[in-house]
Amino acid sequence: YFTRLSYVLSLGKRVVDVLVIHPMSSIWSIYTPINDSKAREINNSFISLLRTLARLHIDFELGDEIILSKYGKVEGDRIIIGRASYKVVIVPPSLNISSSTLKLLREFTSNGGKVVAIKPTPKMVDGVEFTEISNILERSRILDSISIDSLSSSLADIDLTTIVESDDFDGDVLMHVREYNNMFI
Repeated sequence: YFTRLSYVLSLGKRVVDVLVIHPMSSIWSIYTPINDSKAREINNSFISLLRTLARLHIDFELGDEIILSKYGKVEGDRIIIGRASYKVVIVPPSLNISSSTLKLLREFTSNGGKVVAIKPTPKMVDGVEFTEISNILERSRILDSISIDSLSSSLADIDLTTIVESDDFDGDVLMHVREYNNMFI
């Protein structure tokens, strides 16, 4: 069983349209061992976002800002990292974003790429207050909070490659779609 499953999971390439920026730089920027409550709040919001995406049956991958700075690029209305190509980028509730990620997002939205940012949106770039970040995020869809309805409606007009329809509302139905020989498996 595991041999056949491993074989199938190694064929072709994974198909995922949504990239979620990991808020690690926000946690780094505010963490203190004396009181880690603000860092925990960002982490809890992040986990809530991931669970909401799972409940909506929207597959996603996490984007590490260091890897994005080294290997990320924009081609048309897509962000490309290696063999992966993303139609949508979600910026979770966060306080900080790297300048290289911000540059990618600016180019991505200029080319018609879709960015969804959830409040609180970053106020710092590379750990320094940056007042013009709202100008850069103005082409994004800004959500006041993480909810199934707001996230679902903000992604509704985007043609996602894989859609799973299910009566599962707990996020227990997980998926992993791969493209192999012009077929989805």
